[in-house]
Amino acid sequence: MVTIDSRQTVGVEALLRWHDDEFGDVAAQSLVDVAESCGLTDELTRFVIEQTCADLAAWRTSAIAPRWVSVNLSLEQLSCEGFIDHLARTLLAHRLTGEQLAIDLSESSWIRAEESSHDVIDQLVELGHAW
Repeated sequence: MVTIDSRQTVGVEALLRWHDDEFGDVAAQSLVDVAESCGLTDELTRFVIEQTCADLAAWRTSAIAPRWVSVNLSLEQLSCEGFIDHLARTLLAHRLTGEQLAIDLSESSWIRAEESSHDVIDQLVELGHAW
């Protein structure tokens, strides 16, 4: 996102991309589907969080220096055991705040959210994530 008046980059969205020499560009949903079928969703989610935080930390001194990065996650990904602890450790390791990593949940996640999901959301708010 860019502000109209100052034309400064204030936020960006992390996008999952993969290029394979044999298959070419692989669609993000295909990559997610393969990760799900192989039981690697947690690892993929952690990789995305790690890489996004590392990139944001590296951009601190660059000309673009966004204030925040948005990551698309499902409520199921947020609810995985240890996710909140991993997120907190990753933010700390890169000296970032929760405000700098926006968690973007799909509308369908909100609609399907159960009472137990509120604990996860409360924990994210405690880390500084705003909704």
